Amino acid sequence: MNVLFINMPIRVTAKPNIVPTGIGILSSLTKRIGHRCEVLDLNGIRPVVSLAQVEALLSSYTCEFDVICLSGMITTLRWQQCIAKLVRRNFPKICLVSGGGLASDFDEIIFEWIPELDASVQGEGEPILPQILQDPQALRGSKKIFGAEIVSNLMDVPPVDWDSFDMETYLTNPIWGSGAGNASWTPFRNKRSINLISSRGCPYSCNFCDRKATGGSDYRIYGVDQILSEVRTVVARFSVSFVGFVDDNFISNKSRLDEFLPEMEKVGVTWGCHGRLNEIDEELAGRLRRAGCVYIGFGGESADPYVLKRMNKKNKPEQMAQAIKACQHVDITPNCTWIMGYPGETRESLRRTAGFILEHGLSQKNMFVATAYPGTRLFEEVKEKIFTVYDSLQEYVLDLDDATKFLSKDNIILNYSDMSDAEFLECREYVERGELEMI
Repeated sequence: MNVLFINMPIRVTAKPNIVPTGIGILSSLTKRIGHRCEVLDLNGIRPVVSLAQVEALLSSYTCEFDVICLSGMITTLRWQQCIAKLVRRNFPKICLVSGGGLASDFDEIIFEWIPELDASVQGEGEPILPQILQDPQALRGSKKIFGAEIVSNLMDVPPVDWDSFDMETYLTNPIWGSGAGNASWTPFRNKRSINLISSRGCPYSCNFCDRKATGGSDYRIYGVDQILSEVRTVVARFSVSFVGFVDDNFISNKSRLDEFLPEMEKVGVTWGCHGRLNEIDEELAGRLRRAGCVYIGFGGESADPYVLKRMNKKNKPEQMAQAIKACQHVDITPNCTWIMGYPGETRESLRRTAGFILEHGLSQKNMFVATAYPGTRLFEEVKEKIFTVYDSLQEYVLDLDDATKFLSKDNIILNYSDMSDAEFLECREYVERGELEMI
């Protein structure tokens, strides 16, 4: 069979710097079980992506596809609606499937929003893709929902099919560092970087976080040999100078770190990862740095104890401060992301976060505005307010197209904090100007 994966654009104003490794794995799997596969990576041709451009790309294919799969996060609903129409026009007989974050967050309603779909896949795609490819024509018009399923043993996952992507685009747009131009900005530079995944799911349950597409709370890790094989492959093949492990909790499993760090030190490449501020101390920070780690992305979110409790972060400001100092002491850049406007936040609690950032000399001074994604505890907490502003769930989801903006309609803003709208907007202006001391 002929299979086409279409990867949706994400935040079209930004440079593409994260290879969609999930689709790369599914491409490998498709070929492994004996089918032909193409990937149309629309995310990789940012920042200029138009529907006319997409249609031209679709028209350029000379083969007839049996299955076309759309993939993207919840922020890609508008793109999927438009592209599904183009796909049906160009390939009227195919089986059209949606998977990834958007499909995982919604049940039957996704077929109302995208009526061209024949099926959707919730959760991880590896267990389900072979089922679809057995008889895709039997799915035509079925509106079948597959999943949610997860891969219980990540040793069964094939390596990324790097040949599916325009790798030079991704390699030369820094994943993190001063050239990244995103929330992961840090003072250091890297010339050629690549992203890898070392785990799926998350052992924590922050109230604002949605991880249905990667297994939710079912935290599973790749083996050390598996990770090191991928690292050595990309270093040798692409001459990368920096590897970024983009999964949420790289440092959660300490026994894996004990085995991984000495071997990674032998590879001799700099790298970074994500972790939690309650999981690192001076001893671990030193071991990470000796193994080549120069960056850790932390979700600080707030430095106010009450707001942290409302978020279910399981962090304390004192603990956060110790972790940041431990990283700085060994020359690891601790890049912390922050959220403002969370339910229960006052100006005083926001001031504590601003003061914490300034006190610890953190390079990331911007803050995301609290966004309630459907399926999260935060959404359930504030949905009544959301629907006083938006007329429908679809209208709201369509507005979730960029996590860096705050939501408003008809001059009514979604402010979940205990600050008045005027005070919230005043503080937001200070944040956007980098004047945290004014808060």
